[in-house]
Amino acid sequence: MRVRQLGEAAARLRLARALPLRVGDVGLLRDPGEHRIAAGIEVLDVRPPELRRRGAARERAAELATGAVRPPDCARAAELRAMGMPLSGLRVGDWVVDPRWWDGRRERAVAAVRQWGDDHDIAAGIPLETLRQRAGLPSAELLPKLLEGAGLRAVDGLVRPPGAGLPARVDKAVRTVEEWLTAEPFRAPEADELAELGLGARELAAAVRAGRLTRIADGVVLGPDALERAATILASLPQPFTVSDARRALGTTRRVAVPLLERLDARRITRRAGDGTRTLFDGRANG
Repeated sequence: MRVRQLGEAAARLRLARALPLRVGDVGLLRDPGEHRIAAGIEVLDVRPPELRRRGAARERAAELATGAVRPPDCARAAELRAMGMPLSGLRVGDWVVDPRWWDGRRERAVAAVRQWGDDHDIAAGIPLETLRQRAGLPSAELLPKLLEGAGLRAVDGLVRPPGAGLPARVDKAVRTVEEWLTAEPFRAPEADELAELGLGARELAAAVRAGRLTRIADGVVLGPDALERAATILASLPQPFTVSDARRALGTTRRVAVPLLERLDARRITRRAGDGTRTLFDGRANG
């Protein structure tokens, strides 16, 4: 056991092994070498904070002298009960948090999301685990509640501000693609056209995340409602239909038609038969 004196009447004990102590427990310190009782003790805190600043030990001693030990800023309710401490604070699920500490975590989270956006240009958003660390939360399960009051949202494990748009250069290029698709909804831009617009894999992924485009295959993008529009058109075909039938009805190429039909298969909008023909699932088809 190690003893660190904090003040005239307070000391911090570092035990050789863990003991199930609670705030308010009393006991005796025995000196086995001299066979005597060295002191009586009263447990004031079972999870004391680190003392790193100059004068921190003196400040802690003054706090302990008041007899009103502040509970941890964030702890599970069960842990507080086990420590013999009151469940005073804001309840967040199974956790009890200090309101001022909680507000501080929210401010840090907002700042971290903004900084991430500034540093990563068209990135989707800051990963949840990275945000947890930067906000200083002990558990990821606290993040959803923290985000609720911060004007932030999590999508696919990433957090970004609501309404976060594309950078101006990407937005301009995507608008050009949107104009093309308005005229010909199923004529996906060719690779050289996308390259000329400066739309690489990262830019296209950002446009898809923003709901501006739909990814059909690598380098193949259509409008956000492409799957629904395709299903409506294919429903007018005699069932079952072939890839060539679909290609002609949609006014597109095989480069687009094949992965588009595969996406419809995956969503159970169409069903592919053994001979390669397809039938719509949803009952809108003729026949």
